[in-house]
Amino acid sequence: MAVAAIATWKTAAFLSISGIEMGRHKDKGRIEGRFVPMLVDTMASPAWKAMSPCARVVYVALRSRYGHKIGNNGRVYLSTRDGAEETQLIPRGARQALAIFAAR
Repeated sequence: MAVAAIATWKTAAFLSISGIEMGRHKDKGRIEGRFVPMLVDTMASPAWKAMSPCARVVYVALRSRYGHKIGNNGRVYLSTRDGAEETQLIPRGARQALAIFAAR
């Protein structure tokens, strides 16, 4: 029992000196920072495939502002100017893409 405790202590000391963290809970490859989840089913749908690339980029910009955890009650807002700046589109392209979403 004492030999196992010493071996564990030596291993822990070595790992802490070498910069390797020891802990009960390991970070299992979690993504750091904010991200926009995209469902594969959404990207495989006929509606997604029918959208222009500009509309797809604007959709991602909208999703980044209004995630699934934010209770926005269906009120989603993105101006043409903000949409163009966020997506690096020209204002006309952003306006056309936003018009597609407003019509649906």
